[in-house]
Amino acid sequence: MARLEPPGQEGPDRVPDRVEEDRTARKATERAERAERKEERREERDRKEREREPLSGADLALARRAADTRPIGEVEWRQRVRVAGRVKSVTVQPRAGTSNLEATLADRTGGILLVFQGRPRIPGIEPGARLVAEGMVGAWGRRLAILNPDYELVAERDGDGPLAPPTG
Repeated sequence: MARLEPPGQEGPDRVPDRVEEDRTARKATERAERAERKEERREERDRKEREREPLSGADLALARRAADTRPIGEVEWRQRVRVAGRVKSVTVQPRAGTSNLEATLADRTGGILLVFQGRPRIPGIEPGARLVAEGMVGAWGRRLAILNPDYELVAERDGDGPLAPPTG
């Protein structure tokens, strides 16, 4: 704890503690404000970059299929929803003697876990795949999830031929 000198008794090089505390608080506030402005600029730059990215045929197909979906960031527990996005990760988790495929579906607003109970693998559900999923939102391992959702893989057309597999 700093020793306070009586008023008027401070030495020529001594700054009163309260003045020093004010400076320290001001500097901390300025640092926090600079960090916040930097983060806002980064987010704005990322948003503009995403807007400039041309959409691939598969992304356009997903956008058409997603016309009646809800942004993932807006879903709430115990709601029946239809969401669309890209699979960001796929894992197989053993639970209660069976393997479950867990896929994280994400759009620009957030992500949600899709759990396919008893299914260690589903052809087409892999990182980068675009899909539309529908089901009741619940909890799985303390995360929002849709258990055993109805789903539709979305792929771009390869010329006049059949649907091409999803591209990463």
